[in-house]
Amino acid sequence: MIRELREDMGLSQIELAEAIGVSERTMRRYEQEEDSIQIGTLKKIFDVLGMSSNNSFFVQQMSSNPINDVQHSKNVTKSLLSPVTKSSNACYLVEENENVHKSSLSQSFYTIPVLSIKASAGRGNDIMELESYESGEVMCIDKGFFKSPPNAKVRIIQVDGYSMIPMLLPDSWVIFEESDVWRGDGLYVLNYDNELMVKLLQKLPNGNLEIISANKDYKSFVIERDTQSVVRIVGKVLRSIL
Repeated sequence: MIRELREDMGLSQIELAEAIGVSERTMRRYEQEEDSIQIGTLKKIFDVLGMSSNNSFFVQQMSSNPINDVQHSKNVTKSLLSPVTKSSNACYLVEENENVHKSSLSQSFYTIPVLSIKASAGRGNDIMELESYESGEVMCIDKGFFKSPPNAKVRIIQVDGYSMIPMLLPDSWVIFEESDVWRGDGLYVLNYDNELMVKLLQKLPNGNLEIISANKDYKSFVIERDTQSVVRIVGKVLRSIL
């Protein structure tokens, strides 16, 4: 990713290395993904390449079917998260109309709209239609994190609250596909009684729906089949960013 963007700018490897204050050997290792890049260094690289770098993250990859084998919420964290440490997994925010070498971005990244509202991992937030909360920013995320291209209804939203620790932290981000269709047990953004939340959902054999908090200090609860109209699925989470 860095090499492609550098070449698009017409910079040599040594020129970029000198601009950010590292050796040519270190820059070569960055480009070959042999060394992790500190966030501060990554911001310097983006600055030299003329990109916005207000936020930089390392992505945590989630399994495609996260709780098939989960018997209890204690097992949730172990089955959901597979940490990724390679520096190539960086993503960052840009303004939606910002000129940031789009030819290189389209080859390496998907751009996903960022919502201005937060999804609570604790107390919820009253919500309207999600289009009302589009911030004008997009998150650029390496294509390697998706098994297939995300559709036009993929969104990214920030988490607020403590009930999903250690799976999600306050100010973590989740990428979700906006759809009210049940797609099996897993992590969802949901509208619970007109409050936007991010929770684990598990359908029980009797048709009841368990809403699970990963943090043992917060209670999980069950919505009976006859009263599930108070819950509306907003979308299943595809990836998380801690």
